Amino acid sequence: GLRGHAELWAHPTPDTLVTATAIAGSARGHVWARASAGYAFWDQVFIGPEASLYHTADYDEWRLGAHVTGLTWKGWTWRLSGGVMRNDERTGGYVALTAYIRR
Repeated sequence: GLRGHAELWAHPTPDTLVTATAIAGSARGHVWARASAGYAFWDQVFIGPEASLYHTADYDEWRLGAHVTGLTWKGWTWRLSGGVMRNDERTGGYVALTAYIRR
């Protein structure tokens, strides 16, 4: 199958962050999209809302929550997010931790 991935990280002002990600794949016929915005409350550390959607032919899930992005430790940049998720069967909470290395 094929997979496409597009990602945007932008700073409309020095104190704001906007992100958008979209991933689509043909092997499982899925689409995942996420958008977030944030305001700097500390040096390059942003806090704000986020929303995401995951869809396949037989499954749907959405998430709505908040994130803290930009915490750094040992060369890694961290993102912590959490909120409420809803899928075809239930509603519940979610927590996610992501890390990446900036080059």
